[in-house]
Amino acid sequence: MGIENSVNIYDIALHAVFASIGGIVRELKQPEEARKLIHFFAGAFIGVFCGLIVYFLCKNYAVSDYLTASLTGLAGYIGTPVLDLITKIIKKFLTLKFVE
Repeated sequence: MGIENSVNIYDIALHAVFASIGGIVRELKQPEEARKLIHFFAGAFIGVFCGLIVYFLCKNYAVSDYLTASLTGLAGYIGTPVLDLITKIIKKFLTLKFVE
C-alpha cells in the first residue's frame, strides 16, 4: 500500500471549496437575526481549516476519493461548533488551573 506524496493543488482547492460550503451551510442554519456577512466568511474560513485537516488525514490513510470528499464537507460543516467546544474546554481548564 503506497501513499502518494505529491501535492495536487487542484485537488486541495476543490476540497477547500467543498469544506467552505459546509461552513457556509452551517451559518445558514442560524436564526435570521444572527446572520451577518462576517459570520459567513468566518464559517467558510473555519470550514476550510477543518476540512483540509481531514483531507490530509484521509490522504495519509489512503481513504477513497468519495469518502474523503464527504468527510471534508462534513468537517467544514461541523468545524465551527467543534472549535467552540474545544475553546470552552480550554478556557475552563485554564481558569481552574490559574484560579486555584
